[in-house]
Amino acid sequence: MSDYKLLRSTGDLIYKFISSNKYASAAGLALVVVCSLLYRSKRFLSESGTSKKRRKNISKDALIDVLFFSNENAMCQDHINDGNTCSDDCGAQKLLTLVEYLDMAKESLDVCVYTITSIKLAEAVLRKFNEGVAVRVITDDSMAYGDGSQIPLFRRNGVRVRAEPSQNLMHHKFAVIDRKVLVTGSFNWTQQATFGNWENVIITSEPEEVVQRFSDQFEKLWQILD
Repeated sequence: MSDYKLLRSTGDLIYKFISSNKYASAAGLALVVVCSLLYRSKRFLSESGTSKKRRKNISKDALIDVLFFSNENAMCQDHINDGNTCSDDCGAQKLLTLVEYLDMAKESLDVCVYTITSIKLAEAVLRKFNEGVAVRVITDDSMAYGDGSQIPLFRRNGVRVRAEPSQNLMHHKFAVIDRKVLVTGSFNWTQQATFGNWENVIITSEPEEVVQRFSDQFEKLWQILD
């Protein structure tokens, strides 16, 4: 008999006891306790089942994470340098988490982002390049030499960058790590996005077909912009 069924049976017995016993008050209190346990047990079993279902939908080595940025992170800028994050919701901590994901790259790092002004993210890209990772960057030509752009730094250091003058924007915001992990969302790689805007970033290795489609799109753009 399951714990849930056992508690239910016990509750039924107590109810019968109340109906035929003069010590109804004490029995009633016991009934309340058992009913509370019954409810909690039922909820626990239900939630456990849901958790198991979630785990079944995620492979053992899957990577899935979501980072949210907001204008409430404006006071977190100093934390990048002092290393003291203010909370789990700290914008600096989330930026450093994103850097850690980029640092996972062992073979390739393909970046396709409208504009890149974040020094920390640029440092991560250069670090992987200097470690021998095959780094490629696609960006919007109109933003490549704007204020704070890190594209000139990339080019001076030998990172391959492609951008083509156009009246249309190259407005993508994604990166593919080792052709296995996708980083995408509303987030431009800028200080404003990190500490001033409401933004989101999804980091995921699943579904593999989706990661592959982004990787294929990068290859397509890379050839178009050659």
